[in-house]
Amino acid sequence: MAILDNELLKKLEAKYESNLNNKIIENAIFKNGIKASSTNNQVVRKHDFQFSVEVKPGSITNQKHSGRCWIFAELNAARAKVMKDLNIEDLEFSQNFIHFYDKLEKANAYLTWIATTGLELDNEDRLFRIYNENPISDGGYFEFFLNIASKYGIVPKSAMPESFHSEATNDMVEQINWRLKAYTFRMRETYKKNHNMSEVEAIQQHALEDVYNILVKSLGMPPKTFIFEYYDKDKKFVRLPEMTPIKFFETYIKQFVENKVDVISDPREIYPYYRQLVAPSVFNSVGGIEYKMLNIPMNELKAAAIKQLQSGQSIWFGCDVTTFYSKEGIFDTKLYDYDLTLTETPKEFNKKEKFESRASVISHAMNLIGVNLDEKGNPINWKVENSWGTEVGKKGYWSMSDSWFEEYVYMLIVDKEFLSKEAIEGLSKEAIEISPYDPLCEE
Repeated sequence: MAILDNELLKKLEAKYESNLNNKIIENAIFKNGIKASSTNNQVVRKHDFQFSVEVKPGSITNQKHSGRCWIFAELNAARAKVMKDLNIEDLEFSQNFIHFYDKLEKANAYLTWIATTGLELDNEDRLFRIYNENPISDGGYFEFFLNIASKYGIVPKSAMPESFHSEATNDMVEQINWRLKAYTFRMRETYKKNHNMSEVEAIQQHALEDVYNILVKSLGMPPKTFIFEYYDKDKKFVRLPEMTPIKFFETYIKQFVENKVDVISDPREIYPYYRQLVAPSVFNSVGGIEYKMLNIPMNELKAAAIKQLQSGQSIWFGCDVTTFYSKEGIFDTKLYDYDLTLTETPKEFNKKEKFESRASVISHAMNLIGVNLDEKGNPINWKVENSWGTEVGKKGYWSMSDSWFEEYVYMLIVDKEFLSKEAIEGLSKEAIEISPYDPLCEE
């Protein structure tokens, strides 16, 4: 074992001082920071934000201080169809409506798991700690969206606008989780004393009532019915008949989402292609749709994405958003010359190793709304619609190099019709169960 003593410190300093370039770079980084000092301006110039295939989006949305990207991404994808169907220039659905019921369902799912599985688990049990660390959170997947939308519906943003805590969720989530942990502690203690499930269920019901109370106070009461009024592209005023959120979903959006498939290209090579992976321990709704992904090769994943964009549909996708990006709107693996300004990363650190070590994980959901294809139909750059407002990116849009797609995009939601025959056949095969500790299960 090496001890960090004065002798070793002297060696480290001497090695650093022996390279005169270190002092030049040190001064640049000290003054400007690592990213600015490492930016490859030649790469920046290659991103001209011109795309040969584009889907018309609505206005840029803003999730603000929340982790609701998956809600924004799917509502942004779905609204394009409704804008076309209703001949509307622009439209935004209520993210807050989906958010309200997602939080309520997550609380119920957590309480139900405690009542059915977690009553006798030790506090240090690994599975218990995963569930109990954050009983509810902002994160989610496409399947979570389907669970909420198919059960409760969708409403325009005017029917349930944003609130202070829909845009800044931390304090609300903290207070809900505080109470959930207190109540589940009571549930577990009560069960240990007398094994009386009636008393346990009474505590569970009280906990859910408290969560509902906080959600209504923080997010507002979800509408049971609404009237949607708008001007179409021809400046004609339209008022749709009063309807329920579920009726609106079934009329305008259900057909758009019902044939969509969650596809991934797992870089670890531990699961076969053309098989589904299912994580039964990852859910936001009791009795809801399972978190299930079809594993296909990366070239097929990209081919399906191109076909869907060419059909006029945008694409929900999950990626590692924190790596090699700029707030000016670029995702590119060569955007920063970190290995020149800092030290050289081992070249063997590939996508498989990054994912296995969780150096790179799925951390954000956005929409693909375009692609620039070369003369042979191969992608050069992809156009991305984000949900971080217009102050970042190019007024909210981003340009993603195809190499960044290869390295940091993991998951897409595509229509079955754009998958290969072999991929579609894989949907009927028995799914492979993965553990809740798998990096694919991290929100």
